[in-house]
Amino acid sequence: MTAPFAAGGNVEQAQKAAAAGVQGYGASLQPQMLRQIGTMLGGLNSIGGLRSGAVPVALNDAAQQYGSAVGNYAKMASGEAIGAGLAANEQDLLKQQLDQQRKSSLLGAIGNVLGTGLGFASNFLPGGGLAKTAVKTALGPRSTN
Repeated sequence: MTAPFAAGGNVEQAQKAAAAGVQGYGASLQPQMLRQIGTMLGGLNSIGGLRSGAVPVALNDAAQQYGSAVGNYAKMASGEAIGAGLAANEQDLLKQQLDQQRKSSLLGAIGNVLGTGLGFASNFLPGGGLAKTAVKTALGPRSTN
């Protein structure tokens, strides 16, 4: 059973792909963040500040920058994923409608051909229109005595 507000399979697939992209983006930022932390710790060490309260503050700043960058990317990717998924859903629906129209047209054409063929054939069957005319012509006018 799907969730009551599920947007459809294509949206969910696009969101999964976007989530993987965000994870990849976060992983690509990790070396930069580690260099930043290393530089910050080296700078604090050079001034003798490793034992001060500056380390937690500096680490918090680095984590917030990293989290903000990944969060902004995730926000953008999520919006694009929803749009891409909805567009794919719309294309699926359009394809289904076109397939249904083609099927209806084909069945209508087949029905017309069969109807025309049966109408044509009924003229030549016994009791049909042309058969009756041929019999009346062959027998001539009836006399009622």
